[in-house]
Amino acid sequence: MSDSRDPVWEHGENIPPGWRCKYCHTKRGGGGATRLKQHLAARGKGVTYCNSVPPDVREFFCRELDRIKDAGDQRKSDSGRRVEAARVNYYDLTGDADEEEQMEAA
Repeated sequence: MSDSRDPVWEHGENIPPGWRCKYCHTKRGGGGATRLKQHLAARGKGVTYCNSVPPDVREFFCRELDRIKDAGDQRKSDSGRRVEAARVNYYDLTGDADEEEQMEAA
């Protein structure tokens, strides 16, 4: 599902299940906002790059893709820190650990 508020749609049309570039008129039957951003920024694997996009638009979407990647990296890092903190500060309050120790001893 696409977000119509995404600024990428000012530079392309959302034509489900894909999009069409307003600069080079390339039409793709797959992908979404991120794939169009990659097309405009001339970055990404398996993406046809737009040769007609203005330089300022290309630079904007390069920065946008970097921002998206940094946000994802930050979420992964935060998640890893939460998992590590939970592991370090974990105390078994259910008493199951004692039962397991007794079973091993038996």
